[in-house]
Amino acid sequence: MFHKVVFNGLPGTGKTTSALSYPGVEQIVFGADEEVTALNFRDRTDILPIVKLDWYETLKPEERAKFTDEKVSELDVAKLTKVGRARNVRRLRQYLYRTKDALLAGTRPELQSLVLDNLTPFAQEFEDYVEVVWERDFITKEGGFDTAGYYKRFASELSDFLRLFMSLPCHTLVPGHISMMASEEG
Repeated sequence: MFHKVVFNGLPGTGKTTSALSYPGVEQIVFGADEEVTALNFRDRTDILPIVKLDWYETLKPEERAKFTDEKVSELDVAKLTKVGRARNVRRLRQYLYRTKDALLAGTRPELQSLVLDNLTPFAQEFEDYVEVVWERDFITKEGGFDTAGYYKRFASELSDFLRLFMSLPCHTLVPGHISMMASEEG
């Protein structure tokens, strides 16, 4: 029987450490420094190489050049950032399907646990994925943006994605940060 776990808490409370305590663990990193925690386990032989997914790596050389070109507007850079982040989510989805096939075929016996670290930056990239992939669906007849339609699609697609992740035939672990929307003082 496999564990399907979401660790939710404030930064620095041991979410990733708890996830990495599982056997045969592979860490998929979306945050800036999530892989640093794995250094605490450097003596373990069952910690698999980290899978670091950086959206910038999905860009072609000519797209990357736009980030340093003075003639390219910030709006164009922002749009390209969203495209890169959407490609990164697609890349992860493909990776998960390949991993699922490998686990079912028995070709990755060393992989017993998979960590999607961290849900918070992943969800931010997933927002761009939904916006880029279904962009036309969110434009109203008047040319505005259908925010309610966007969030319905986001919730549905994120739920489907997490179902895919949790359906893998191994332990699946998802650390995520608690976010405060309002001031804690008032």
